Amino acid sequence: MKRALRIPGITRRDFLKTSALAAIGGRIPVGPLFALERGTDRTADRLRKGGMTYRRLGRTELMVSEISLGGSPPPSETVFLKAIEMGVNYVDTSSSYSGGNSERLIGRVIKGRRNTFHVATKFHFYGGWRDTRDALIREAEGSLRRLQTDYLDILLIHNLSDARVAEHEEVLAAFEQLKRQGKIRYTGVSCHQDPVNVLTPVMKGGQYDMITVAYNAYSGTPWEEGSGSDGSPEGYGIGKVLALAKERGVGVVAMKTMAGGQREDLAALLAEGVSLPQAKLKWVLRNDAVSAVITEMDTFDMLKENLAASGKPLTIAENRSLKRYVEATGRDVCRLCGICVAGCPSGIAIPDILRCLQYERDYGKSGLARNTYRTIPASATARGCTRCGQCERSCPFGVRIGLRLRRADRILSWNAGAGRPDS
Repeated sequence: MKRALRIPGITRRDFLKTSALAAIGGRIPVGPLFALERGTDRTADRLRKGGMTYRRLGRTELMVSEISLGGSPPPSETVFLKAIEMGVNYVDTSSSYSGGNSERLIGRVIKGRRNTFHVATKFHFYGGWRDTRDALIREAEGSLRRLQTDYLDILLIHNLSDARVAEHEEVLAAFEQLKRQGKIRYTGVSCHQDPVNVLTPVMKGGQYDMITVAYNAYSGTPWEEGSGSDGSPEGYGIGKVLALAKERGVGVVAMKTMAGGQREDLAALLAEGVSLPQAKLKWVLRNDAVSAVITEMDTFDMLKENLAASGKPLTIAENRSLKRYVEATGRDVCRLCGICVAGCPSGIAIPDILRCLQYERDYGKSGLARNTYRTIPASATARGCTRCGQCERSCPFGVRIGLRLRRADRILSWNAGAGRPDS
């Protein structure tokens, strides 16, 4: 029987009440949503200002730029400042990104702009003896120091893989104390795999204001004829998560939006004049459950190209190009749904491994890919795989999982370069 989790002296009602009052207490400013002019409709869920569209983040009071910055890593200070000039007002980071240097750079850039720029960062719960309320609070306070701010707009649990963690007494106690002290406004979770089973109970619980989840043109079954032909994966996988978030007023920030074949020469699949990055962003943003996408924009050219997608509809040519693109590359792109994990007799960390391969292959983040991969026990990698094929039989997308697992071990393991075969 599952043991009920509780916090001495704090009930769920107390936690929710604290959440609702946090934005008007402590050090947190009531402040402008993003320096809106007087007379702007503050009840609107979508606003256009200059070249950027802003969307309300679920039930919160935050209006966030629909195209925002990822902080793993953030761009250089000059590109970051240009992004702000072009209307970006939200960045997602973590205490673990670049050993804390992501937060330090962001802190330098947003200094003096704090009331008009929104920051989300994360703390980590590993389930060990050190994960006490005080330890989690110290981690959050370290983020505050590095960010040179006295409050966070959003504090998330990083990489949630078990819904029970979101209800853990030490986690809720840490959130409650930080809100009472005026150090955080809203709470959220990020999830990298099995979003249906992980995020559904979290959203139904009502404690959390937003989620950050992988969502891209490969998500769900977007290219079916009939009701699914518009690219909407409603009723399956991530579609269920997004529909529930909209129903419950939970904000959604989409990550991994640029997944798939990013570094391959597949231009022949695109119609003339179609920008693949813009098409990918527009595909995600057309789902009105999504408040924002976070993406790394490292150069001025990437920044200009991506931000040009804001407020623009996905065209027929873009949609058809994406369809061809997904069909050509889909067997090599993990959707992070986690379906394959349940049937694996060896306990291989399939979604985590294929996410590492995605970092290396699609985003060119070789360092992040290797560092993340090397935290996975060897027994949970291709070296522990019996090649029974159950994972590939259970994958609804036909991903060539075995091949991808072996490739990841060949290029990302401690022994990378030792010449192990790829098959």
